[in-house]
Amino acid sequence: MKSNVKCSIILAISVFLFKKIKAITLIREATENEIFFHLFTKHYNSEEVKMSASLVGYPDLPSWLKFIQRNQSSNGFLYGTPAFNSQDVEIQVISIDQSTYEARKENIMITIKPNKDTVVHIAEFWVSNFYIEDLFQDDMYTRFLQQVSLIWKDKLSIVKIVSQTDPEFLGRLPIPPKPGDPTPVDGVVIQIGGSNISTELQQALNQSTSCLNDGAAIAINSLFLPHFHINWCRFKLKIRQTTKNQIGLLTDFQPSFTPRKEPSATRQFKDEFLVAILLPMVIATTFLILLSYVMFGHRQERYHTIS
Repeated sequence: MKSNVKCSIILAISVFLFKKIKAITLIREATENEIFFHLFTKHYNSEEVKMSASLVGYPDLPSWLKFIQRNQSSNGFLYGTPAFNSQDVEIQVISIDQSTYEARKENIMITIKPNKDTVVHIAEFWVSNFYIEDLFQDDMYTRFLQQVSLIWKDKLSIVKIVSQTDPEFLGRLPIPPKPGDPTPVDGVVIQIGGSNISTELQQALNQSTSCLNDGAAIAINSLFLPHFHINWCRFKLKIRQTTKNQIGLLTDFQPSFTPRKEPSATRQFKDEFLVAILLPMVIATTFLILLSYVMFGHRQERYHTIS
């Protein structure tokens, strides 16, 4: 009984002290249908700091936001893509030093502004050699956008960046090739948007039907190497619907297909007819005549001989 009372007192004191923690409030701006991310660095000398994020006053994050901290010795990243007509949100990130249990609270107010650019066409790239936090931390996502802009001459924007393990893409954690081998990199999915479609990307979509993972058959693959390894088997072009009832809905782009106009040669079935039908009939008829001659042709001669 005394131990329960003691635990309750300690818990009450902890809650009281936590409420007294001064929250540091930041203000960030996000744009509808464009990627947003914010880096949360460790503020303690300890090697292990655990971070967690939630909507202020609620236990979870909004549906369009995700928070990742790979391990307790790494930084935390808040990222996501606001949908159309999203509301401003205030996010609370709590950092706890695992050695001293000192807590720090950071609030970030995200104001969302409308997107004036019309994104109609979206190219979806599956990059297999990055963790999502490495793509943000090393500023590699802007470098990827620059590489795409070499073949897509338009005002481009990064619509979405998510891990390939995200449930949206029915992803799962990669499995090591052999027991004991290091776990493969998760990989990321990057969606780039623009108002017009790129001819080079249309050609890449047609070439990717052969599904060569090494990209040997894709003419533009060399532009992304050696930094970005793209799985062209899963490359897609999408079209964003702009009608009133379907705004934001994505549908797969269907590449144009021109059938061959070469006339096909007329096939002759004369040889097949002779081999498959006429020849067996000749053999069967010959066998039937011989059998008839043996069975019936010598019966009268044999009768006279016996008489």
